[in-house]
Amino acid sequence: MKTNVRKLKLIIALLFAVACGTEGTSFLIDDQTESEIGAEVHQEVLAEYPLYENADVQAWVEDLGGTIAAASVEVRDGVNYQFFVLDSDIVNAFAAPGGYVYLTRGLILAADEEAEVASVLGHEVGHVAHRHGVA
Repeated sequence: MKTNVRKLKLIIALLFAVACGTEGTSFLIDDQTESEIGAEVHQEVLAEYPLYENADVQAWVEDLGGTIAAASVEVRDGVNYQFFVLDSDIVNAFAAPGGYVYLTRGLILAADEEAEVASVLGHEVGHVAHRHGVA
Protein backbone atom coordinates (compact mmCIF):
# COMPACT_ATOMS: atom_id res chain seq x y z
CA MET A 1 0.00 0.00 0.00
CA LYS A 2 2.86 2.40 0.80
CA THR A 3 4.24 1.72 -2.67
CA ASN A 4 0.92 2.69 -4.27
CA VAL A 5 0.73 5.86 -2.20
CA ARG A 6 4.28 6.70 -3.19
CA LYS A 7 3.47 6.08 -6.88
CA LEU A 8 0.36 8.26 -6.69
CA LYS A 9 2.26 11.05 -4.95
CA LEU A 10 4.97 10.83 -7.60
CA ILE A 11 2.44 10.97 -10.43
CA ILE A 12 0.70 13.98 -8.90
CA ALA A 13 4.02 15.72 -8.22
CA LEU A 14 5.08 15.13 -11.81
CA LEU A 15 1.79 16.51 -13.09
CA PHE A 16 2.28 19.66 -11.05
CA ALA A 17 5.92 20.01 -12.05
CA VAL A 18 5.09 19.68 -15.72
CA ALA A 19 2.30 22.22 -15.32
CA CYS A 20 4.82 24.92 -14.44
CA GLY A 21 6.11 25.49 -17.94
CA THR A 22 3.91 24.47 -20.81
CA GLU A 23 3.11 27.83 -22.41
CA GLY A 24 4.21 27.81 -26.02
CA THR A 25 5.57 24.29 -26.01
CA SER A 26 4.90 21.84 -28.78
CA PHE A 27 3.08 18.72 -27.75
CA LEU A 28 5.26 15.66 -27.85
CA ILE A 29 2.48 13.10 -27.64
CA ASP A 30 -0.77 12.78 -29.53
CA ASP A 31 -4.29 12.71 -28.08
CA GLN A 32 -4.49 8.91 -28.24
CA THR A 33 -1.31 8.46 -26.23
CA GLU A 34 -2.51 11.06 -23.74
CA SER A 35 -5.75 9.10 -23.32
CA GLU A 36 -3.80 5.89 -22.76
CA ILE A 37 -1.65 7.56 -20.10
CA GLY A 38 -4.79 8.90 -18.44
CA ALA A 39 -6.38 5.45 -18.42
CA GLU A 40 -3.30 4.04 -16.67
CA VAL A 41 -3.31 6.84 -14.10
CA HIS A 42 -7.05 6.28 -13.59
CA GLN A 43 -6.45 2.63 -12.70
CA GLU A 44 -3.76 3.69 -10.20
CA VAL A 45 -6.11 6.22 -8.62
CA LEU A 46 -8.95 3.69 -8.30
CA ALA A 47 -6.56 1.14 -6.81
CA GLU A 48 -5.80 3.63 -4.04
CA TYR A 49 -9.11 5.47 -3.56
CA PRO A 50 -12.59 3.98 -3.83
CA LEU A 51 -15.29 5.86 -5.67
CA TYR A 52 -17.93 7.55 -3.56
CA GLU A 53 -21.02 5.38 -3.95
CA ASN A 54 -23.66 8.10 -4.12
CA ALA A 55 -25.32 8.27 -7.54
CA ASP A 56 -26.92 11.68 -6.87
CA VAL A 57 -23.62 13.32 -5.93
CA GLN A 58 -21.83 11.67 -8.85
CA ALA A 59 -24.53 12.84 -11.28
CA TRP A 60 -24.35 16.39 -9.88
CA VAL A 61 -20.56 16.50 -10.31
CA GLU A 62 -20.82 15.06 -13.84
CA ASP A 63 -23.46 17.63 -14.78
CA LEU A 64 -21.54 20.55 -13.30
CA GLY A 65 -18.26 19.33 -14.78
CA GLY A 66 -19.85 18.72 -18.17
CA THR A 67 -21.09 22.30 -18.30
CA ILE A 68 -17.61 23.59 -17.51
CA ALA A 69 -15.93 21.19 -19.94
CA ALA A 70 -18.25 22.34 -22.73
CA ALA A 71 -16.89 25.86 -22.28
CA SER A 72 -13.31 24.60 -22.62
CA VAL A 73 -13.68 23.63 -26.29
CA GLU A 74 -12.41 27.08 -27.25
CA VAL A 75 -9.09 26.10 -25.69
CA ARG A 76 -9.07 22.46 -26.77
CA ASP A 77 -11.76 20.45 -28.51
CA GLY A 78 -12.21 16.69 -28.54
CA VAL A 79 -11.40 15.84 -24.92
CA ASN A 80 -13.62 13.17 -23.39
CA TYR A 81 -13.91 14.54 -19.86
CA GLN A 82 -14.87 12.12 -17.11
CA PHE A 83 -15.60 13.26 -13.57
CA PHE A 84 -15.22 11.11 -10.47
CA VAL A 85 -15.92 11.59 -6.77
CA LEU A 86 -13.47 9.73 -4.56
CA ASP A 87 -14.57 8.47 -1.15
CA SER A 88 -12.01 10.32 0.94
CA ASP A 89 -12.22 12.85 3.77
CA ILE A 90 -9.21 14.66 2.32
CA VAL A 91 -10.08 18.02 0.75
CA ASN A 92 -8.52 17.64 -2.69
CA ALA A 93 -9.05 17.61 -6.43
CA PHE A 94 -6.78 16.71 -9.31
CA ALA A 95 -6.82 15.83 -12.99
CA ALA A 96 -5.05 13.24 -15.09
CA PRO A 97 -4.24 13.34 -18.80
CA GLY A 98 -7.02 12.43 -21.18
CA GLY A 99 -9.82 14.20 -19.33
CA TYR A 100 -9.97 12.40 -15.99
CA VAL A 101 -11.02 14.80 -13.23
CA TYR A 102 -11.29 13.81 -9.57
CA LEU A 103 -12.88 15.47 -6.55
CA THR A 104 -12.95 14.04 -3.07
CA ARG A 105 -16.02 13.72 -0.92
CA GLY A 106 -14.14 15.87 1.61
CA LEU A 107 -13.83 18.72 -0.87
CA ILE A 108 -17.54 18.62 -1.66
CA LEU A 109 -18.45 18.63 2.03
CA ALA A 110 -16.07 21.54 2.70
CA ALA A 111 -17.65 23.69 -0.01
CA ASP A 112 -20.22 26.20 1.16
CA GLU A 113 -21.88 26.52 -2.23
CA GLU A 114 -21.94 25.03 -5.72
CA ALA A 115 -19.83 27.86 -7.13
CA GLU A 116 -16.87 26.74 -5.01
CA VAL A 117 -17.03 23.23 -6.44
CA ALA A 118 -17.48 24.68 -9.93
CA SER A 119 -14.35 26.79 -9.56
CA VAL A 120 -12.33 23.74 -8.55
CA LEU A 121 -13.71 21.78 -11.50
CA GLY A 122 -12.85 24.68 -13.81
CA HIS A 123 -9.30 24.72 -12.50
CA GLU A 124 -8.88 20.99 -13.11
CA VAL A 125 -10.49 21.15 -16.57
CA GLY A 126 -8.01 23.92 -17.34
CA HIS A 127 -5.11 21.60 -16.54
CA VAL A 128 -6.44 19.02 -18.98
CA ALA A 129 -7.34 21.55 -21.68
CA HIS A 130 -3.85 23.04 -21.57
CA ARG A 131 -2.22 19.59 -21.48
CA HIS A 132 -0.36 20.34 -18.28
CA GLY A 133 0.01 16.64 -17.53
CA VAL A 134 1.81 15.76 -20.75
CA ALA A 135 3.32 18.85 -22.35
